[in-house]
Amino acid sequence: RVLALQRERAAAGKPVVLGLALLELGMIDRAGLDQAVTEQIIQLRAALQTANRTLDRRIRERTQELQQALERLSEMGEMKANFVANISHELRTPLTSIRMFIDTLRLGRASSEEEKQECLDVLAKETERLSEMIERVLGYARLRAGRRLFAPQLVRVETIVDGAIDAFRAHNLDPAQLTLTTEVTPALPPVKVDRDAMIEALLNLIGNTYK
Repeated sequence: RVLALQRERAAAGKPVVLGLALLELGMIDRAGLDQAVTEQIIQLRAALQTANRTLDRRIRERTQELQQALERLSEMGEMKANFVANISHELRTPLTSIRMFIDTLRLGRASSEEEKQECLDVLAKETERLSEMIERVLGYARLRAGRRLFAPQLVRVETIVDGAIDAFRAHNLDPAQLTLTTEVTPALPPVKVDRDAMIEALLNLIGNTYK
């Protein structure tokens, strides 16, 4: 009946809402209609308040996430700046030594064969040191870009430690001023790792500790 009345009124150009149609057909009184409308308003208001609270919570969460992302970006920028500064300083040291000993040979300041050989030995060591530094920088860049490939294999722990110690001694210009001892628990089982990557990581730890 209600739908028929609404279609009839709509056809006559006088549409009627559901509540008034029920009231006109005597299916509800004015008090009941008012109560139903009031309940609908209360429900809508409660739903709107819940939606607002949910929206506020999501806005706070997204704002916090954005703030954390900005902080991470800032930290990464600072880390990058420090990394560049440290690498620049470390690269400058072997380059300075290489330039100094090349000048020594070029200007004839090394008169004896023993002095010349000493200069050549230092040049060879510093060139190797510089090459390893550059490789470390390139390895770090490949790692950050996700392009570094690892080759895990069974390696004795002593091999890794000895490799890192040998590399560190090669970096030190005056071994006489350096006392370095190692102690590895005997009979340790081999570990499956990328040998070069582990030596590089251990070398970085030793170098940072020495600084």
